[in-house]
Amino acid sequence: MKRILILLCLPLLFSTCKKEEEAPNNNGNNQHSIVGKKWSGYVPNFGDRIFELNNDGYLYFYTVNCIAYFQNDTLGEWLIIGDTIKYTYTNNNIEYKQIFGVMDGYSNTEIKFVLTSDSNSTCVIHTFTTSNCTYVPDDAFEQHLIDEGYDNVLDDYVTTASIDTVTYLYISEKHIYDLRGIEDFTALTYLDCYNNQLTTLDLSNNLALDTLACTSNQLTTLDVSNNTALTVLRCGGNQLTSLDLGNNTALTLLWCLYNQLTTLDVSQNTALTTLYCYNNQLTTLDVSQNTALTVLWCPNNQLTTLDVSNNTALTNLECHYNQLTTLDVRNGNNTKVSYFFCGNNPLLYCIDVDDAAWSTANWTNIDTQSFFSEDCGVE
Repeated sequence: MKRILILLCLPLLFSTCKKEEEAPNNNGNNQHSIVGKKWSGYVPNFGDRIFELNNDGYLYFYTVNCIAYFQNDTLGEWLIIGDTIKYTYTNNNIEYKQIFGVMDGYSNTEIKFVLTSDSNSTCVIHTFTTSNCTYVPDDAFEQHLIDEGYDNVLDDYVTTASIDTVTYLYISEKHIYDLRGIEDFTALTYLDCYNNQLTTLDLSNNLALDTLACTSNQLTTLDVSNNTALTVLRCGGNQLTSLDLGNNTALTLLWCLYNQLTTLDVSQNTALTTLYCYNNQLTTLDVSQNTALTVLWCPNNQLTTLDVSNNTALTNLECHYNQLTTLDVRNGNNTKVSYFFCGNNPLLYCIDVDDAAWSTANWTNIDTQSFFSEDCGVE
């Protein structure tokens, strides 16, 4: 059984089409076969739009701002034969043919169809532009944006106006490999992309960012030099070998644990209150400028000396599993340090403290060869 439908040049039934090899037909005209796909599911409101054949050989349909073409199982093919264009497909053993009318002209720039004796319709080829769109190549990232209502079609693009006012984005454990598109989230203040598969992360355009959590990815570099509003940075569990925090003077919390850092300069981060830098390869750590520091965890490094005498607000210190030979904790406020752990430093003997008797009674997490003194220099 065959049904033949005469249609205007409208996109209500079809989606992406791919142009195939040209071949002569029986009438001696060139035959252009274009693989096509039938519309399935969501169909946007195109208004007065008609289909647009791009110069790459694909048939595209556009939303108001962005390209939005849909791909499904191939059900048929486009045929431009002589002066007509047809789409043929089979559904439930019924062959359907949609005829788009008599073609009045066909070139690399336009296709004209005569619809009546006194009118015609022009399907103009548009050069693909994304002036109002943001490119989001990672399907998992875009699907999250769809789930959050910022997008509606999985097509690698999202309308920029729908994301440039977003301030909070939680996209942890989404199996995301590529976060391109984040640059147009210009109002973003909070980003959590924990536990994905990111190897790069460009946040140079996210100037309002206050909190960044990119822990447990595969980052080898992280540039936060433009993110001067940053107060919280969690970048542990990556493969960072360096970290420049010179411009992040508002930083109060830094988690850079489980990386491959050999140096860490926090001299400009005078507002820092919490520093977790354990399980790196640090050989030195200068916290003399971080007078607001309350928590310092730096175990599992290669530190040989550590001086926290300037850190009068300190309440929590962990420095075990290093190569310490000297440790100075004479900050005048030892009684505020409720947690002290510096064991597994086999070369550490004398530890400088405010009151040796008090420390001996209260700080027991030290090696057997270690002891406390008010002045190790005279021991």
